Amino acid sequence: MTTYDITSKSGATMGTYEGETPAEALAAMHRDAGYTVTVEDGDVVFRSDGERAVCGGVDDWSIRPVVWHVEESDGRGGWQLTARGECSTEAEAERCADALAEELGYETRVRRVVG
Repeated sequence: MTTYDITSKSGATMGTYEGETPAEALAAMHRDAGYTVTVEDGDVVFRSDGERAVCGGVDDWSIRPVVWHVEESDGRGGWQLTARGECSTEAEAERCADALAEELGYETRVRRVVG
């Protein structure tokens, strides 16, 4: 499962949603708004053409994957990406950061990066 940042073409941030594909993440956003929607052939399918005209499909949105970086303190006030690096969910990154901090005694943090 990947987390995606969804933004309208006009630049309004709609939030982050999870899905195996960008279309599944967009479908989750539309479901949160109360629409009945499925995913077929890489795009969202609504109950009516009118709903699709209002809400839009995959090509009508900017849908970018979010990557969570696990970083460790460099001891000089800076941060560096750890060897365990990038995670696809925030929960996974938090677990990684906590384990690294406990195992090696490093100060760690998780940083959200939109791809």
